[in-house]
Order: sequence, then C-alpha cells, then structure tokens
Amino acid sequence: MIAAAIAVVALVGVFFWLVDLDEGAGEDTNNEQEATEAIDSGLALQASGDLAGAYAKYGEALELDADNKFALYNLAVVDYLQSNTGLAEQRYREVLEIDPDFQPALYNLAIVEQSLGNQRYALSLYQKAVQLNPGDANAHFNLALMLRAMGYTTDGNAQMRIARDLNPSLVDPGVPKGGTDAPVKPPQPGATPTG
Repeated sequence: MIAAAIAVVALVGVFFWLVDLDEGAGEDTNNEQEATEAIDSGLALQASGDLAGAYAKYGEALELDADNKFALYNLAVVDYLQSNTGLAEQRYREVLEIDPDFQPALYNLAIVEQSLGNQRYALSLYQKAVQLNPGDANAHFNLALMLRAMGYTTDGNAQMRIARDLNPSLVDPGVPKGGTDAPVKPPQPGATPTG
C-alpha cells in the first residue's frame, strides 16, 4: 500500500505571490527582483518541458538571493523529477529551515521520505501538511493511504473521506469499482511561482 501511495501521487504545485518589493532597499531589492524574474523564466521553461533550462534559472535565482525558498523549492521539484531523490530531500529540508511552515515543501518532503522508507517521519510530515492546509486534498489522500497501510484503518478512512470531499475525482483504491481497484490519476507535478 505504501508503494501505491507513491505511485498515485505527484508533487504539489502551489501558486504564491510575493508582496511588492520595497523600493528603498537598494541592491537587495534589485537582487530579489532579478531572482523573481529568474524563477518566472524557470517556470516557463519547466512548463515547456525544458527541465535543464529551468534548473539553471532556479540556480541563478538562488545565486541572487541565497535564502529564496521558492528557488530552493523549485530546484528540489526538478531534482525529484530527475530521480535525484537525495538532493531533493536536502533542498526540501533547506526550504523548511527558511520557512518551517511552507506546506508544499512539507508535503513533497513527505513523499520523498515515504519513498525512502521513513514511514513514521513521512506520516508526521503529512499530518503537519494537512494541519497547515486543510484544503489540500492530495495531502489528505496520501495521509489516508499511509494510515491504512500502517494499520490505522479508521483514521485512514476518515482522511480518505476528507480527501474525496475536497476533490471528488480522487478514487479510493480501497473501494473496488467494477470489480477491480480503480487507478488514481495523480495530479501533475508543478513548481511554485513567486508572482
């Protein structure tokens, strides 16, 4: 069932908007603006399928603004998509050092930790992710599958109901449809825009 959770899940992409940059901040403001522009360029490249180009742009953004959680997050997404799981894990952890409540990084780190066999840690990350964003159907769904696999059927079923209430297109793999388990179409992976 744990493998099924990974197979039915994709990385989350959440849209975030940066507040207007302070015009009086001088060079820092310019670096932040240039970093935002590099991330936006990276997002466009990633959307077109150019992961290498996107990765370069996210790296450029990070050089301009070393604590840019969006650049780190998007690098981690590309790392994961390119099967660089260890590097993705490291980058998600770096994002969470900058912002411990950045829900997309918590959710994606849970996926990574689950894939690495760190079930208890992944469970705690999913729980925090749904606490921070109760409207995230995918986090509830993955939490449900994980709880069920760990033997917490009642809690897992409750999470599955929440997930399906939030997104009725999610299919509970524990409920046969037409005599077979219905496949779950995962959401598409996505990067996090900055504005």
